[in-house]
Amino acid sequence: MDESKQLVRFSIGGRSLALPLSEVEEVVRTVEVTPLPEKADEILGVINVRGEVVPVVDIRKQLRIDNKPMGLHDHFILVRTRKRTVALLVEGVQGVIEDCMEEAVPSGDITDGIQRFRGVVKGDDGLIPVLGDLEAVIADGKPRSTEGGSRRNRG
Repeated sequence: MDESKQLVRFSIGGRSLALPLSEVEEVVRTVEVTPLPEKADEILGVINVRGEVVPVVDIRKQLRIDNKPMGLHDHFILVRTRKRTVALLVEGVQGVIEDCMEEAVPSGDITDGIQRFRGVVKGDDGLIPVLGDLEAVIADGKPRSTEGGSRRNRG
């Protein structure tokens, strides 16, 4: 089956969300996160995954979901982005949704300017937002320079 038609369904803050299976490397149980100094709010720190240092991302703030400490039953979804692999902190993984993209409603059909989501699919128990470009979700609301200089010093 074509992986682009499959989604991984997971929960954050009691809300169901999904990601394309083709972007998911694996799901692992949470481990100790090494904090980093001067990190962005959504970066919790880093973990070691078989010798690879992977940033841990918590997108609750960007999704306006109440923050909570990482729990023993939480998981990391290792996701490939355009730039790197990141570990997305989630509360649970419900499984793979098959053949749901034919009925998906693209985010552009809902409202303009949504970069966080690709759209919405219909699940057995309601609508499920499908996360868009995870790099855009991570960078949401942060000034970023594309021309090599820093935008911190605005005078």
